[in-house]
Amino acid sequence: MPRIISGSARGRRLAVPAGTAVRPTTDRVREALFNVIAHRIGFEIDGCRVLDLFAGAGTLGLEALSRGADTAVFVEADPGAAKVLAQNLKVIDGGSLVRRKALAYLATPPTLFDLVFLDPPYDRGHLAPVLAALTPWLAPEAIICVDRDPREAPDPTDLALLFERRYGASTISIFAQDTEPPQTEEQ
Repeated sequence: MPRIISGSARGRRLAVPAGTAVRPTTDRVREALFNVIAHRIGFEIDGCRVLDLFAGAGTLGLEALSRGADTAVFVEADPGAAKVLAQNLKVIDGGSLVRRKALAYLATPPTLFDLVFLDPPYDRGHLAPVLAALTPWLAPEAIICVDRDPREAPDPTDLALLFERRYGASTISIFAQDTEPPQTEEQ
């Protein structure tokens, strides 16, 4: 059973849905991810707005809320996972649950987010279309943290890769908007 690693809700246990449809990010990987976000990238979680897509049990967004994020929107379509996530949202204030598929949610008028967690089911082809649909939802200094199958390499053209590392069966990739102008060859 996962727990909140740090912050105001530190040590609180989180429920997880039964079965294998949801694979919550392990405590070890979550701790490593938040260390990279804070110390290697220098991103300030305190006060940020979080979007947790394919939220499952909500471990990533809840960890961000515990560490000082102002708000978090958890998007989850699976009824069983959404029920467990609704329970987990009682652990800490600031979160809201949207029971919808990620692409359907991203088709609505955008709200800007500073930190996006994206943990789609493996081998279902969700990663590329969701990354492509995220751009209007990103605040200027936003980062996107992707937990993905190592065999599914994202290739977003409008995002810059800041960090990537494999942790067992998962690869964590962190992106930011690519603000560098495209390089042109001199003739």
